[in-house]
Amino acid sequence: MDPVIVIAHTQAAAGHIDTIREALLALVAPTRQEAGCLRYDLHQDRADPSHFFFHEIWASDEALNTHLASPHIQAYRQIAEGKVAHRDIRRLQALEPT
Repeated sequence: MDPVIVIAHTQAAAGHIDTIREALLALVAPTRQEAGCLRYDLHQDRADPSHFFFHEIWASDEALNTHLASPHIQAYRQIAEGKVAHRDIRRLQALEPT
């Protein structure tokens, strides 16, 4: 089974950059301990610090779905409610040259 690659984009609403940054940072350590998590890296846009991106690699869709139902993701959603202007999560597959 091919790994699942995720690019998750979150844009903090005006006035909430610090809150969203801290809430996203709090996800990193517990997520990296999850079964099936191969990579979980958080990035912030240099030109517009309201934009955050996770680059994730999961062993399977099942591992990713378990992550999305985890207590720390649920806690993040409560904190982020009303503080996020835009969110986009893409599940990708790698295209290797032949």
